[in-house]
Order: sequence, then C-alpha cells, then structure tokens
Amino acid sequence: MRRLLSTIAVAVFALSAPAEAAPTDAHARAAESFNQARDAFRRGEYAAAAAAFEQAAHFEPHPAPLLNAAEAWERAGELVRSLTDCDQVLAMTDLAAEHRVVAEQCRDRLDPKVSTIDVSGPPTFTMRLDGGNAQMLPARVRVLAGHHTVTLQHVTTRTTRIENLDLAAGEHRAVVAEEPPPAPARPPSDTAPARRALPVTFWVASGGAVVAGAVAATFGVLTVQSKSAFEDSPSAHAADVFDRNKLTTNVALGVTAVAVVAAVVLFLTAPEGSRARVVP
Repeated sequence: MRRLLSTIAVAVFALSAPAEAAPTDAHARAAESFNQARDAFRRGEYAAAAAAFEQAAHFEPHPAPLLNAAEAWERAGELVRSLTDCDQVLAMTDLAAEHRVVAEQCRDRLDPKVSTIDVSGPPTFTMRLDGGNAQMLPARVRVLAGHHTVTLQHVTTRTTRIENLDLAAGEHRAVVAEEPPPAPARPPSDTAPARRALPVTFWVASGGAVVAGAVAATFGVLTVQSKSAFEDSPSAHAADVFDRNKLTTNVALGVTAVAVVAAVVLFLTAPEGSRARVVP
C-alpha cells in the first residue's frame, strides 16, 4: 500500500479532471484536502492524514485517497477504520486492477485482527450498532473484538429486537432480521358476529393502503438519510436524490390516505348479513 501512496495517489487529482476543463469546486476541495492529508502523513500525523484523505474521497470519489486513508489509519492503530476504507474500495464498480490488489491485501491482512458483523433482512428493517446511527439492510460492519449490541427495528411497527454479541478477533457473525409472525387467531365464540358483505373494492383499497404505507415508511427513512447526506456534502446529485425520495414519500402518503378513506367508506356502507350460529 505504501507504493500506492507514493505513486498513484499523489497524482490522482491531477489526472481525474480533463486538462482542457476548468476544475470544479468539488475537484478543488478534493485537491486541497488531499494536499493537507499528504502533508500530515509526511509529518507522521496519521489520524489527521487519514481523515483528510477520506474528506478528499468524499468530495471526489476515487479509490486512491481511500487506500491512502486505510494506510494512514493502520499506522495510527485504527484497524477497524482502515479495513472499512478497504471494504469501501472493494465495493466500487469498475475498480482498476492495481487498486483492487492493494485493497485485497489490506483486507486479507486486517480481517484476522478485527471482528465482522453481517446483518441481513428485508428493507423494512434498520439496524443500529452499539446505539449508533440507523443503517439500512443489508449492512456489514467491522468492529473490535469484544461485546457489541445490534438493535433491529421494524420501520412500520417500530418493534425492536436486540442481539448481544461477544466476538473474538477474526470472527464473522451473521444476524438476520425477520418479519414478525402474524397475530394468533381468536378462538371461535358460540355466536358468530354479524358479517358485512364486503365488496371486492374494499379489499383492493385495503391492500393498496398497506402497500403504499410500506413504501412511504421505507422512503421516509431514505429521505432522512439523503437529507443528511445533502447537508454533509451539498451537490446537485445529493439534492436530486433527496428530492426524489421526498417526492416518493409524499406521493405514497397521499395514496395511503386516499386508500384508507376509501376502505373505511366501503366498509361502513356495506350491508350487514345475518348472524350465524357456530356449531362446535
């Protein structure tokens, strides 16, 4: 990884923009952060260098500054943060072979020294590690060996489940979020209640309300996350993502409200049938 820091990464911002094009604001900020990181690295201030390298990659995504950050975090003794940056590089599309080799070497070297938690499940769940920020599923988190808690929460029902994990160095642990089982049916009574002859449109409206509600809940979480991302790093792309998620949430809420009102009206206006005797 030291070879990468002395060759590829030093030139990354000189090569990432066409020579005939004026540097963008994001490019200029990335270059400034990169230069600050390189100077801090040379002074042996590895934690500060790593944070500045990550800031450069935040302004202008590229594997080289992330690999530099991983190198700096490792020298600073922050193995979890180093491995997390290597994971982020390996998750990139169209990754150059030289970057992939360095990232894989980093992963193979540090994986036995830290613990890994893989959380999977439907997108109706979020997870929090040790009380931190909520993350959408699936999620892979790198942690130091020891005790950790994973809190799973259903975005619609708000029900939670807590997993307490005691992990050894190099251990990989899987946590799976599952939809809660349906409520148990009530035992039959001697006399069945009067039943309404509900039309098919009632069931269509009810189903539409459930689906639209789930969509609104899911995109509501995405809206909060994209808003935070836009506030951290304002850009046209981040604004578009936030606006798209917000619009989808509002539309889904509107469809949910209309479907609920329609279902209630159809239920109340449906004729009641006769009561039937239930034979045990």
